Amino acid sequence: MAERHVTLYNILVVVASTVASILLGYQTGSVAYTLGQVSWYNQMGLAMSPTQPGYSHTVTITSAVTGAYYAFGFLGSIAIGPFMNIFGRISAFRFALFWHIAGSVIGAGAMNQAMYIVHRCLIGFASGNSLCIGPVYLSEIAPPLSRGAMAGMHAFGQNFGFCLGAWIGYSTSFASTSTTFGFRFPLAVPLIFGLVALGLTFWMPESPRWLTVKGRKADALNVLTRLHQAPGDTTNEYARKEAHEIMAQIAIDEAALKGRSEYAVLLTDKVHRKQLLFAILVVAGAMNTGVLVISNYSVIIYTSLGNSTSVSLLLNAVWLTLATVWNLVGAIFADNLRRRRGLVIGYAGAFICLILFTALTAKFTQTGGRSYAIGSVFFNFLFELFYGAFIDPQVWVLAGELFPTHLRTKGGSIAIAGFFVLNVVWTEAAPTAFVNIGWRYYILFVCLTGLQGLLIYFFLPETANVPLEELEELFGGRVAIHMDEIDVAATGNIENTGDTYDKNLEQGHVGSKSHEYTHAEDAGSD
Repeated sequence: MAERHVTLYNILVVVASTVASILLGYQTGSVAYTLGQVSWYNQMGLAMSPTQPGYSHTVTITSAVTGAYYAFGFLGSIAIGPFMNIFGRISAFRFALFWHIAGSVIGAGAMNQAMYIVHRCLIGFASGNSLCIGPVYLSEIAPPLSRGAMAGMHAFGQNFGFCLGAWIGYSTSFASTSTTFGFRFPLAVPLIFGLVALGLTFWMPESPRWLTVKGRKADALNVLTRLHQAPGDTTNEYARKEAHEIMAQIAIDEAALKGRSEYAVLLTDKVHRKQLLFAILVVAGAMNTGVLVISNYSVIIYTSLGNSTSVSLLLNAVWLTLATVWNLVGAIFADNLRRRRGLVIGYAGAFICLILFTALTAKFTQTGGRSYAIGSVFFNFLFELFYGAFIDPQVWVLAGELFPTHLRTKGGSIAIAGFFVLNVVWTEAAPTAFVNIGWRYYILFVCLTGLQGLLIYFFLPETANVPLEELEELFGGRVAIHMDEIDVAATGNIENTGDTYDKNLEQGHVGSKSHEYTHAEDAGSD
């Protein structure tokens, strides 16, 4: 078995980063259990039942609070790309956490609809930041053979946050409706995670890739050594090989920019445009399964199937608990299962489950038969197994690994901005669609999920177990050198490495023999 070069320190850094992912998941899911709280409707002056006067205004407000989150998430994802490049990954974490904390303070103290919408805007912006930072940071601190498991913790953290929020929301639903504790306490909990995550950023190391870009080569090597030094490796050979490969690739990548902006390169260069399209397909396209419509409106969906509000909140909490388990399992086995294979299995299973969920929901609507409602709930839960274990972990791993270092933050932010655009479209339309066309809304997600699976099966290359600096070859790009070609003894002082590659680049000597990474098995054995 190949050496994975995972240290306890590396694992602890991943755990620390995952705290921010938990906060992100909690914030994203907060609308589901807030919309299930009677005290929230009372405080906001909104009708809770379709039979009550003014319910049309409630539909408008619920659409607004959901849409505001994703609209500002779009802005946050676009803004954080340049920020990460300029100030670094750790400063980006702190920037996002500031907005998470500010938004949570306003949400917990919301007295009216306007304050709650402002809360949703701020945590949406923060979540757009966080959604981009996690995959980039985790992919840049992980060794190749464990990158799937480590970057997959971003998905696990999100689902753990979803799950925690659901159980807290369910528990507080039993609070007296004459008080506002039922919805205020859950909205205050993110303050704990925000402050803990903020404190951890003062211990977490900066990305060695960003340090290299900024010319801090010795610092980059020190971080790589702490993260990946094998037991008994007194010469730091593996870390030094990583450092040399990173420096060499960054040298030719930056030279290839030729004074153009990263956005221009992403849109005009054939190789990088292909990477961008794949990123949008995988990251944004995952939302075409309707997973966030199901999770955000789960209480409303379960209630429409004849369940009480309390039972619906409980089902939502159980669904998210299982999603967290599936995510953890999926992340652990992400590197063995590989990216493309995992996604194909996930989309095939999700497609079948959505068909049966839609059909049974339609039958329940027409007949009111309890067995159809039970069947709908069952296939909704089975859908989450395929999405949580096979799709979700791979999506966020690919979000951080598809692009080279100089384009990673901005390319990833564009793909995640697409994620938010689709969520605005699907979640904004959901309340009105549920009222006007009901179960037929799910037919759209059935068709898109099938199409998504086919596109991934036929076109997505396998990226598992390949060093980040060598992924360019999969898309027809140029690689400076492969790690197995590096002779540490012959490369000299790490401080001079970048200068050496710059000179070779000017003379046209930087390049490497091609490795054929057409299958994950080949990549893993290299």
